[in-house]
Amino acid sequence: MRTAPKNQGPVRIALWLIYDLLWVGCGAGVFGTALLLPALALQAAYRQAGWTGVGFAALPSYILFLLGVILLMGLIRSVSPRVVPGTYEKFKAGPFFALVWLTGLNNLIFAMPFTRTVHFVALLRFLYYRGMGMKTYYENWISPEATIADPFLVTLGRGVNIGGRASMGCHLALPDKMVVAPIVIGDGAIIGTHAKVAPGVEVGAHAVIGAAAAISYNVKIGEGAHVEPGSLVPANAVIPPYERWGGHPAVRIGRVRAPRQTESVPSPEASLNEA
Repeated sequence: MRTAPKNQGPVRIALWLIYDLLWVGCGAGVFGTALLLPALALQAAYRQAGWTGVGFAALPSYILFLLGVILLMGLIRSVSPRVVPGTYEKFKAGPFFALVWLTGLNNLIFAMPFTRTVHFVALLRFLYYRGMGMKTYYENWISPEATIADPFLVTLGRGVNIGGRASMGCHLALPDKMVVAPIVIGDGAIIGTHAKVAPGVEVGAHAVIGAAAAISYNVKIGEGAHVEPGSLVPANAVIPPYERWGGHPAVRIGRVRAPRQTESVPSPEASLNEA
């Protein structure tokens, strides 16, 4: 005979209260520390040239503040416990608390009224995601409206394009467990607007995820494959390279023309050597 589970409500409430206090304290510390240098710069500008100096120093001070926030968040992330992929019980396993902490740290940037600036300016965006542990490249385009919940478990190849309102997260919350798995996006892949990418997904090079498509847990998408807009790819599905899938649930509906291999033309020197 099964026994009724113990009431863990007060314990969970206490844990969330502790988490809230840590999050608010961390945010106050990060933003307060990041404001120190800009405040000193504005004060010096006022002493030198009055309000005219403050006007000229406002934009550099603003950028300096954002850089300070990004660098401090990256520093805190670097000394925080690592999140190891796996399945963990909620409120019990250490990796669960590490994931909650790092996710909350990542959300500090979204609590700022300057989120769009950080995500729109290429240099700030690159420094932010790199500081949060994402493997990415400067030339990748991540829309300011895209949401990446767990950048410390995401790998992006070169030339990746992530559209507006697209979202990806490396954790899946179940009633009593948390599943954590990395996301890997290959070179030149495109994630369409409003697309959703679940934990454990691997997207091959130059693959295309259509707008509003949903890619479920642990899906493997081959090189050059296309997922039609609005499709739902079921969990654990494997899409071979250069196939086109669509529907609810998504199934194979055709092929994608693979790029032709260009034949190499021998140089005149090579031709003379062969002769």
